[in-house]
Amino acid sequence: MVNRERLPLLALSFIAVIAGVWLGVSPWVLAEQSPSAPWSHDTTTHVVTGLILVLLGALEAYAATKPPPPVTACQADDLPAAGPDPDPLADDRLVLLATALLRDLESKTSPQASAASPGPGVKEASKP
Repeated sequence: MVNRERLPLLALSFIAVIAGVWLGVSPWVLAEQSPSAPWSHDTTTHVVTGLILVLLGALEAYAATKPPPPVTACQADDLPAAGPDPDPLADDRLVLLATALLRDLESKTSPQASAASPGPGVKEASKP
């Protein structure tokens, strides 16, 4: 029995199987490959790709018809107890760091700052 929610998956897997079969036999059906001649590179590619598509479609069909695993409720007792916060001031330090980085970025991108200072590690030329 197939669950109604899984019908689209089953239909898609059926289409994949049909496409794989067609891909495998199309070199002979379309007369691109003679039955008595050795297989060309194109024929080998068609057959191998068709087989892979058939196998993937069959696996998807199996997964669509297989009943889903039972859902179990998470027990609060099974979860590890949360320990104390290792650094209660970590949030404050992160806010200070973000503020300092933002000020530094704003000072480097403002037109006044770029005209006033040449940048880090660059000495200003002395005026004659």
